[in-house]
Amino acid sequence: MLAIRQVTQLNKGWKTAGIDGKKALTFKERFELYNKLSTVNDWKHQGLREVPIPKKNGSTRILKVPTISDRAWQCLVKYALEPAHEATFHARSYGFRLGRCAQDAQKIMQINLNSRAKGYKKRVIELDISKCFDRISHKSIMDKLISPAGLKLGIFRCLKAGVNPEFPEQGTPQGGVVSPLLANVALNGIEEIHQALDTPMIVRVDGEYYLPHLCRVRKHRSPYLPPLRTVRDYC
Repeated sequence: MLAIRQVTQLNKGWKTAGIDGKKALTFKERFELYNKLSTVNDWKHQGLREVPIPKKNGSTRILKVPTISDRAWQCLVKYALEPAHEATFHARSYGFRLGRCAQDAQKIMQINLNSRAKGYKKRVIELDISKCFDRISHKSIMDKLISPAGLKLGIFRCLKAGVNPEFPEQGTPQGGVVSPLLANVALNGIEEIHQALDTPMIVRVDGEYYLPHLCRVRKHRSPYLPPLRTVRDYC
């Protein structure tokens, strides 16, 4: 019932219709959906409704919206899987996590770049993964997912429901409730790829990464970025 209430009343886009055209559920329909969700281990996803969203640079991105019943199933699965994965996520990961936000990442950056922090050569390197949700590997998600077999099969069907024909093994639907969790699952561990002279730290917020360097630059030696192929291992 909590999952149904979340997607039909509390979420910001709760009035967004899926491929079936339904924007809201009546009181009776919510109880029918509650009974339907009892088959959580054998859930079959419907298609996704594509909604073009204009971007600031003039291009558009496609928001793929599941039906209300599929969103409720995803929310239920998110409630079940999130605690197990939260225990494994990196301490410097802040995007789409309970009790964390971009302001927490800003605070960590400020603490490590202020005048009292060690090192006299300080800088921030920004790293962005282009089309993060569209290019995440399904294999990376499924290999790292901590889940019973029934839910894992449902997640696999969820990924395939919104697949791009050009990239059949990549992408998570951006309109899906569980997609942010799946992105964090796939990208978990990427914070450890950078090596510098002194202790490095990568702060991750969604698909963007910030590397505040607190190091003493010595002659003929300087911090370096990892090869791009290392980043692609996670996407």
